Amino acid sequence: MSDAAFKTAAYPGLTTGQLRDAVMNKRNDAMEAEIARRERVAVGDVSVMTDGERLRHFRKS
Repeated sequence: MSDAAFKTAAYPGLTTGQLRDAVMNKRNDAMEAEIARRERVAVGDVSVMTDGERLRHFRKS
């Protein structure tokens, strides 16, 4: 199922690991914030999830 109807997270084409590598090579506060947000999503923090992430989270539950 596509999440095209929902706002996507920043840097949708990059994995969290790729974002970390980019930050290591050149400091970027927006990328660091996205990594922190994704880590919070990974532990189930609904307050930082995009609509699509929230939908997937509750469908799994």
